[in-house]
Amino acid sequence: MTEKDLCAHMQIDEYGGFRLTSAIRPAPGLPVVPRQGYRVSLYRDKATGLEIPVLAASVSRENLFDV
Repeated sequence: MTEKDLCAHMQIDEYGGFRLTSAIRPAPGLPVVPRQGYRVSLYRDKATGLEIPVLAASVSRENLFDV
């Protein structure tokens, strides 16, 4: 990826109706379209057998502080 390509990628701040914050960007070339939502899952460490509940959430910039 050239510097020009990276700069163009960093200028994208909206995917459909989902607006990004300055802190997070999808990786260049990653075929993921951000959307609002949440997921509950379980992190499992195979080496230790440790299991930790995980809550992952994604919110569009204009709704971020309403949540």
